Amino acid sequence: MNEVNSWIKHIASNYILIIAAAVIFFAIKAVIGFYTYKHYDKKLEHLNHKVEFLISEQQRIAHQGSVPKETVHVMHSSEDHSVTSTQTHLT
Repeated sequence: MNEVNSWIKHIASNYILIIAAAVIFFAIKAVIGFYTYKHYDKKLEHLNHKVEFLISEQQRIAHQGSVPKETVHVMHSSEDHSVTSTQTHLT
């Protein structure tokens, strides 16, 4: 047991233990980061599909005639006007 303790003291004094700990730490951190990225990438893909679905549903409803094209165009142009009007007031 004394030999093991002296060997550990020798390693610690040569910074090998510090380097090994740093390598292990960053390896674990990289693995955790990879799985976190995969998790949030899946959530982002789900949100992208949901937004695309909602846009296609909105276009389908607009093309079916329940909302006339002129109304949709006026709605979009009024939204654009409100954005530009607030920007002009700020300058």
